[in-house]
Amino acid sequence: MAEITGSEILAKALKKEGTKDLFFIMGGPMQLVQTTCRTEEIRMIDVRHEQAAALSAQAYARLLQKPGVCMGASGPGAINLTTGIANAFIDCAPIVALGGSSAIGLFGRQTFQEIDQLSMMKPITKWADRIVNLKRIPEQVNNAFQKAMGGKPGRVDPKGRLSYMHKGAAFMVSKPIDGEPACRANGGTIGFSMDGPDQVEAWHKAGTANGGATCEDPPGRREGSFGPLYLAYLRDPDGNKLCALYRVPG
Repeated sequence: MAEITGSEILAKALKKEGTKDLFFIMGGPMQLVQTTCRTEEIRMIDVRHEQAAALSAQAYARLLQKPGVCMGASGPGAINLTTGIANAFIDCAPIVALGGSSAIGLFGRQTFQEIDQLSMMKPITKWADRIVNLKRIPEQVNNAFQKAMGGKPGRVDPKGRLSYMHKGAAFMVSKPIDGEPACRANGGTIGFSMDGPDQVEAWHKAGTANGGATCEDPPGRREGSFGPLYLAYLRDPDGNKLCALYRVPG
């Protein structure tokens, strides 16, 4: 049986997630990834600085309504992506960033470009992880794309209220102020505005994977008095009816 490298697995996983373009800067630690991505017919767009790669991925995501992908080499190369990554995080633009790394077996021995990249990425991303097992690369790549298309994590304030912020809108969960038990609204629907059909589908998939149940029709486009909408409905484990909505341009 022919052997396959981690770079080949990564390129195939990116292709499976629908990646057609990737912004990057040439770097030795990621050279084989660049070559195998071209083999998978992913267009490699070379820039002059990693910051430009991440900002280009953000613009790509906003224009095409799907995750933009960028890549840097190890150490300083990966760190140079952080300006664009942080900007996309604040702007709620979905990007997937890849970075090289020094060998895990040599970590802590001052090997070439050894920096704790993971600790630097976690505060400015929805999710960051390190690949340590080649067999898990497709799973981790899929997870990255799913996280990119989801909302930012919520925050808990000193009063114990959980709030989610997205494009100036707020969704807050707290205990009832009258001291009575919390209950669902009979006939009420909680709606969430989405940036495109892909985000609606990702929301629905994540909801059903975490205990939600599909209600009404399957996700899809519907015509109505409000114009064309792309909708998905769920009931959460507590019985609340939730809706993801994207207004299809006329």
